[in-house]
Amino acid sequence: MTRALLFFVLLLLINDVKAQEAEPEIGLSKHYFYLNPGALIILPAGIQVGYDRNLYKRTHLDIQGGFLLFSAEPTISDFGATDKSGMRFQSSLKNYMSSRFYVGPTVLFKRVSMYEKVWLGRFDNSFEQLINLKRYRRTIAFGFELGYEHRFEDSPMLMEFSYSIGVQNFRVRYENIPEDAMTNRLVGIGRAPGTRNFPFFNYNIKLKYPLPEGKRSKKSKKSKRRN
Repeated sequence: MTRALLFFVLLLLINDVKAQEAEPEIGLSKHYFYLNPGALIILPAGIQVGYDRNLYKRTHLDIQGGFLLFSAEPTISDFGATDKSGMRFQSSLKNYMSSRFYVGPTVLFKRVSMYEKVWLGRFDNSFEQLINLKRYRRTIAFGFELGYEHRFEDSPMLMEFSYSIGVQNFRVRYENIPEDAMTNRLVGIGRAPGTRNFPFFNYNIKLKYPLPEGKRSKKSKKSKRRN
């Protein structure tokens, strides 16, 4: 999958060189509000919106966030979990290498909470008790993002595709485990308490709409002052 994405990006980069020659003369806003439909097809799915601002010349600040969607039915990773909820935020500092391609650092934060009833041994396993545990999962990821911006002819609306790769710090903790409880039944990446590091991969598909204030020209033109 990674090779296919890299090949796709290479084709877009080649196409970018040709496309710049035929780009229409349209204005581009300094401020964009966007929807991220790509958040609906990654796991866990979510509804995310964002804001893109041109800070200086080729540098943009991108911030997005939203809440995660979970099925009411148990899933394979959380078979006995209920009342799942979560949120996800991502911010990127984008530096445009050309009129369409950008690269830059990105950071992601994700937090998920849920309840799960688990039999735990108490007092050196002298007896077992069914406890409704509240579990938290927290992810902090750092990486680099490569993106491509598609511009529609005679329209300031944009579509943007990006792919991120990096490292993530993943933590699982419980809120109400008794101090004497045995946690040997809490096994698996998403259930065992503790902190781990994993590779980080993420992508976005954004539909960007210009906000009315402040416009920047795609091609700068020198203006002559009349005397």
